[in-house]
Formats: sequence, structure tokens, C-alpha cells
Amino acid sequence: MKIKVFTLFLIMILSAVAAIGEENVLSIKELCSKIRDAADPDGFFRNAESYLIRQKITVIGGERGEFYGEIKFKKPDKIRSSYFYKGKLMSAVVINGGKAWNISGADGSASDISGIEFDRLKLFHQIANPSTALSDVFEDIRFEKTEENGESFYVLSCRTKLENIPAIVFYVGAKDFLQRRMISSDDKGNPYSAEIVKYSLIDRILIPSETKVLTGGVQQQIVLETFKINIDIDDSEFGIEQKQISK
Repeated sequence: MKIKVFTLFLIMILSAVAAIGEENVLSIKELCSKIRDAADPDGFFRNAESYLIRQKITVIGGERGEFYGEIKFKKPDKIRSSYFYKGKLMSAVVINGGKAWNISGADGSASDISGIEFDRLKLFHQIANPSTALSDVFEDIRFEKTEENGESFYVLSCRTKLENIPAIVFYVGAKDFLQRRMISSDDKGNPYSAEIVKYSLIDRILIPSETKVLTGGVQQQIVLETFKINIDIDDSEFGIEQKQISK
């Protein structure tokens, strides 16, 4: 089964969204600063030189199975997202500067990522960068307050200037200011939603520790197993041999 690589990046979106000011009285820039500060009040995450995230991914719908995802990030612009099944690498995506590659778990071969797929990865890379606020990523952010099932939410609709990138909508609890749900679409235009079930406070950073994802009729339960910042990550983690690249 092919797990969508961008799922890991979308989970990183959820860790960045945490709070909204009272009513629509703030500028977008002020609003995004409050969002970032609520999840990371002491600035540990946004000032991190590197981070490691490992997640267990249980597929509930479709072809059932249990997988593991791993994200490695190193300032300023290196990220590797990998998927494993029964201890073996299935696939990985490496982003290094302005280039990106798909890595095959079968033979280690690599192929360039370009076009809309690269645009999407670049967006998620920007969001996953701990020093980045939403206002640094999205050119158009609009928000309003709404009520659903007796609970108040702030709803943020975020767009980039690229027409091939769909809007990403965030639901934020109006009382506790925590991200509850995100709605968008995947690379094939299928509806995508992620609902945070639980948060954990790790190293004074508030991060989603259990999330339910629904895409293409398949439900995934994503549970955080490891989160570390400022760890040593060799640059070789974000490199590939030239002879492996196919175009």
C-alpha cells in the first residue's frame, strides 16, 4: 500500500496552529504570531536547529496495516520524510534547498520531484520549518468565528498565490485556542481531513500526539512516538548519489 508522503507534512501543520486572538480585531500578522506563540510559548521549537519526529500510522480503512513515519529536519532547508513497514524502508522524500527527490525503498533509486508535486512539498516544507509563521507561508489568510454542535471555533482559510495549491482550512477552538481539525485535498483532488484527538507537552512545546486522518475513503490513526529537537543529524541524511538520480 502506498501511504501519502505529504501526510507527515500536514501533521506538522497541525503542530503550528494553536491560538487566535479575541474576535477579529487583530491583523493577520499579529494573529499568526499568537498562533505560533501559543504552541511554542518559549520559542524552543522555532529556534531549534533540528528535529526528529517518529509516528505510528495505523491504516483502518482500505488495505489495513501498521506503518511508521519519520521526519528529520535540519536548518535552514533540509528535510527527509520516510515511511517504514516491518522495519524496512518503503519510500522517502528528500528536500534539500530548492531540490527534491523520491527515494525508492526497493532499490534506493531516486527520481526528481517537479511541477505541482514539488510546489506542494515546498509548501509543506515551509510550514514544517519551526521558524515559519503562517503569514510567512500564505499570501491570503481569512478567518471568521462559527458555531458547530454547541462549540465555538475560529475558521482560517489559507491560500498561496499558486492556483494549483488548494486552500487549507483550519478549525481552532475558541475557548482553548487549540487546532481541532484541518480540511484540504490531496494531490489527486480527493478530500482530506485531519482531526487532532490529543495533544502532548514535550520540551515545553505543544504538539499533536494522536490524530485521525481521512483521505480517499481511507482512515489513518497517527500516534506520536518520538519528538526531539536539537539533535545531531548528519548532512548525508539529506543527500543522494548522483548516479542514483533518474529524470
